[in-house]
Amino acid sequence: GITGNAGGMNFLAEAYYSHLKDMPLFVTDTTAQFENTFAVLYDNIDLLKIRASLGYVKINELSVRLMAAYYHYIPKNEEKAWHMPNFEVGLEAGYTFMEKYTVRGSVLALGSKYAPVYDESGVLQAQKIKGALDLGIGLEYQVNRMLAVYLDGNNPYME
Repeated sequence: GITGNAGGMNFLAEAYYSHLKDMPLFVTDTTAQFENTFAVLYDNIDLLKIRASLGYVKINELSVRLMAAYYHYIPKNEEKAWHMPNFEVGLEAGYTFMEKYTVRGSVLALGSKYAPVYDESGVLQAQKIKGALDLGIGLEYQVNRMLAVYLDGNNPYME
């Protein structure tokens, strides 16, 4: 990867390939009466991840970061890397005023995923699931150099 900054702008670009041994994958537990619980499957997965971000920081006032990541999963035993998104795109921003208060906001978009489902004949099929959007907002009060109090709120994964 490579990272750098100049004139308040900073950037990151990286790519890596890794082997994940016994990665947990969550699937619907079809043995549960209401099918409202998850079971965990473990699989060895090769992962290619490409990530980039671009940020701007005006010292002690404004910070903004745009990021994107692409994921390519290659599971050893399962058909897909169940419930793992194929990409993420996000924007984070924060503004500090009166030297002690910071307001933050974020938006994160997750790409499509796959879930295992059984068709009418009992055969396991990969079903594509729509992506999701997560919005966040926060407020922080800097009591002193060593202590801050904050409140964050999110609406995780609305479709």
